Amino acid sequence: METAEYDLMYRIESDYWWYVGRRWLVVRLLRRWLGETRPLEILDIGCGTGANLQALKQFGNTTGSDVSLAAVQYCHSRGLVEVVQQTDANRLPFDSGRFDLVTCLDVIEHIEDDLGMMREVARVLKPGGASLFTTPAHPVLWSVHDESLHHKRRYRRAEFLEKLHDAGLVPQRITYLNGLLLPLIVP
Repeated sequence: METAEYDLMYRIESDYWWYVGRRWLVVRLLRRWLGETRPLEILDIGCGTGANLQALKQFGNTTGSDVSLAAVQYCHSRGLVEVVQQTDANRLPFDSGRFDLVTCLDVIEHIEDDLGMMREVARVLKPGGASLFTTPAHPVLWSVHDESLHHKRRYRRAEFLEKLHDAGLVPQRITYLNGLLLPLIVP
C-alpha cells in the first residue's frame, strides 16, 4: 500500500464504519470460535497501524508484523511495541509452532505468492492452532480501489479453499462477512 493509505488508515480506523464493523465481526467470530480459552499467543500478519492488534489483545499476547515501516511506526505510536517489520510474508521471522492464533486481516490479497504465505501461517501455528483470514472476494468487484491498495487478486470461494488445503490448513468455516451488502455493490 502507499504510505498515504497508512496515514489515512491511522486517522480513521478507530471511528470509520468499515474498520469498526470489520473489527467487531472479527472479535465476535473469534469469541464464538475460541470460547474462553486464554491467554493465546497471537500473530497478526499485516497488522497495519494497529487497531486490530489492540482488539486482539483481549484474547492473549499479541505480536504484529507488517511490511511497511510507516505502519510499524504508527503501531509504536499507539504503544504497540510488539510489532516487527518484516519484508517477506513467505519467510516469517518466527519459530515454527509458536502461535495459537494467526490472523491475516485483508492482507493475503497483497501477497504475490499467497500459497507460500498460507504455508508460512501453517508453519508458525502450534498443532491444533487456528488461523483467520479476511480478504476481498468476487473478482467481478475488482475496482480502481483494489489497484490503489496494490491488491493482486480477489478470490472465489473454491480457489481460496483449494489453496488453504494445499497449504496444509483445514478450514472449519468459510463465509462472506459482508454478504448482506453484496446486492448493493454488485455492478
